[in-house]
Amino acid sequence: MKVRAKADGLYDGHYRHGPYTDDYGFHEGAVFEIDATPRPKKDEHGNPIQKMEPTGEISPTTGQLIMKKVWVMHEGKIKKDHHGQPIPVYEMATLFSPKWMEPVNEDATISYPEQSEPMGVLPNMREKSANPEVVVAARLGEVPANIQALLEEREKSPI
Repeated sequence: MKVRAKADGLYDGHYRHGPYTDDYGFHEGAVFEIDATPRPKKDEHGNPIQKMEPTGEISPTTGQLIMKKVWVMHEGKIKKDHHGQPIPVYEMATLFSPKWMEPVNEDATISYPEQSEPMGVLPNMREKSANPEVVVAARLGEVPANIQALLEEREKSPI
């Protein structure tokens, strides 16, 4: 997914410039590509974090909301794996954040193409492109449906 930086900062290990104005006029933020695939959140040990939801009750000892684990449901029953264990629902996250970036059209030109590839081969050692690069203006794009669903779910969370 191609995005534009809304503010200066580190994105995917590279420093990106947000929108700014200088002697030559207004400049949009840097356009770059991110992997927007939703993946399970991991704890400090690398294990996926199971989703929790409030029960609506408050613990008399701690005074905090009681949370319960969320399981995959099928026809009103908890779905089980081939070992007979319930299948948990994991908390999901993506590298896309509407606070720090905005989606742009997929044919937009990347601001710093040398930063879109993993390092290893120096730019002067790469093969030259046979076709000249065509610069396409970046326009606001659509957030994919699966990411939009994650963002809407995050807004509903009581935490």
